[in-house]
Amino acid sequence: MSKRNIIIIILVVTVLAGVGGGIFFTVRFINGQRSQIENFEDEIDLLEWQLLAYGQAVDVYVIRPGAEIRHGTVFRLDDIEVMVLPESMVTDQFITNPLFLGGAIYRVDVEPGTPLIWDLFTFEEISPTHRYYDIVADVFPIEPHVGQYYDLRIVMPRGQDYIVLSKKRVVNFYNSAIRIMLDQEEIHQYQSALVDTFINPGTYLYVTTYVEPNMQKAATPYYPVGSFVMQIMELDPNIVKLAEQDITLRRRAIFEAGLSGCTKTPEEITGQIVAGRSEQVSRLTTAAQNVLQQREQEAAAERAAEEGRDSQVQNNNNNSTTNDSPSNLMSNTFNNPMINPNGNQGNSGSPFIDGGN
Repeated sequence: MSKRNIIIIILVVTVLAGVGGGIFFTVRFINGQRSQIENFEDEIDLLEWQLLAYGQAVDVYVIRPGAEIRHGTVFRLDDIEVMVLPESMVTDQFITNPLFLGGAIYRVDVEPGTPLIWDLFTFEEISPTHRYYDIVADVFPIEPHVGQYYDLRIVMPRGQDYIVLSKKRVVNFYNSAIRIMLDQEEIHQYQSALVDTFINPGTYLYVTTYVEPNMQKAATPYYPVGSFVMQIMELDPNIVKLAEQDITLRRRAIFEAGLSGCTKTPEEITGQIVAGRSEQVSRLTTAAQNVLQQREQEAAAERAAEEGRDSQVQNNNNNSTTNDSPSNLMSNTFNNPMINPNGNQGNSGSPFIDGGN
């Protein structure tokens, strides 16, 4: 056989081997792709089955990280974020529309990440005469908190103690005053108690805190308003129902009998009331000024922080522009103690280098 024929045979065999190998690997690749497609189809079938089993995705809501929720806190949209759950895991207790929580109050302390359910909330009954009202007292709790529930009480010189207002949620504290929500009748009760403290030395108002407001019912107020206030309450069209007048009068007689004999003239009583009112107004004014001053300080601090951030960004931009210029690349390199072994590492300011701050 000639050399030419041998070469031709070798070339033909090589071509046939290449073609056969290509066909083999092509068939193998196609089979692999078909197997992978079948696996994908199996996964899709599994996911579809799980979707049918668990149901569609539903948006529920949880307390966002960093939010501090204490019992008595008013619900705010800013304190929550969305979490998605399968429909099968969502019960009727879950809140799926936070707009239904307008005016809701948290019943307990709530940690971040807690899902919102109806049992976490209570809704205060608000009548047409309810108003936010700033009140003063002579003694407040040592550690007051917004959202806590309090009774306002009056104590007499000889120790007789009466409940004036019962289980009131504190909306805000202003040092010498608190803001709560009162109806028309309660406003009259508070004003009558104030006058009693003005004209009877040794009589004062103080505040007590509920231990478990979710479990404890509101105490029943039994402080009897004075006769002048009672006359106004009887005429007030905003008060739907008054306590039985004869019971109130008997209680008032007992209340006044407990006072050490009042022999003051009407002029003296008027002077004490005027002095007491002046003190009340002074305390409320001081509280308002403190709030305004605090807000101004917070606004100033926020402006300073914003200016600091803007200045830092500007400095970073300037440093970036300067350091990236070709003329400074060499000097920056040899002035960097992390790059230049002969640099002054002691002044680097890095806590990871000897001599750092």
